[in-house]
Amino acid sequence: MPPAPALHTGALIGVAQFFAAQLGDPTLLDAMHGPQESNPIAARQVRSDRPGS
Repeated sequence: MPPAPALHTGALIGVAQFFAAQLGDPTLLDAMHGPQESNPIAARQVRSDRPGS
């Protein structure tokens, strides 16, 4: 069984995805992502999308 924090994280992501997909409200999912400027994963994806990266 996964540790409790992993279970809670998965549950929160699931709820946020449900709200976005089924209810058309991406507010929770957007809050989890945070601003693009301070999100290291988003920044890495932007860099990898650039030609020559």
